[in-house]
Amino acid sequence: ILSFTLLLFGSELQAQWVQTNGPEGGVVTCMAANGSNIFVAIENEGIYRSTDYGQTWLPANNGLTDSLWLNIIRPLNVSALTINGNYIYAGTQGSGKGMYISTNNGQSWVPVKSPLTSEVTDIVVKNDTIFVSTLQQGILFSSNNGQSWAPVNTGLTTKEVRTLAVCGNTLIAGCPAAGIFISTNDGQTWTPSNN
Repeated sequence: ILSFTLLLFGSELQAQWVQTNGPEGGVVTCMAANGSNIFVAIENEGIYRSTDYGQTWLPANNGLTDSLWLNIIRPLNVSALTINGNYIYAGTQGSGKGMYISTNNGQSWVPVKSPLTSEVTDIVVKNDTIFVSTLQQGILFSSNNGQSWAPVNTGLTTKEVRTLAVCGNTLIAGCPAAGIFISTNDGQTWTPSNN
């Protein structure tokens, strides 16, 4: 019976992927979605937004640009995206390093004025608190939608943090040279977890 079922429905059991109408031609660095709104960051091309589940894409870089040599304007290199309610957070690397926020579905972005001056590698939200991993400042958090930030690095043996995750009540941080750290008290202290 199992063999017959697999023969009959085997093709339907496989994942079905369909290529969208863009954006294409670049390296996708991160994505975030909220309902039918999908945001995709393309390396050195900024952010593209789709409001129809990926059928069409438009640039969403107003406020996410930088002036280079010879006054050439280019989008910032967005390395992390996350959504929390009406707030969309974009972390950047390179010349425009830092954090940007949009409150109008990506139509415009404003930089976060804070001690967050490092290249952002990841962003997670836990109970409306935003945690940001960076290459030079370790982990910072904001409990007021990015208006102010504070470091939470007690127990980390490095300030180079590449990735963050939330698993239940636990924060997890990945560091290239030091491995994995966990925090069960909202980042106030970190413990190595490399066994």
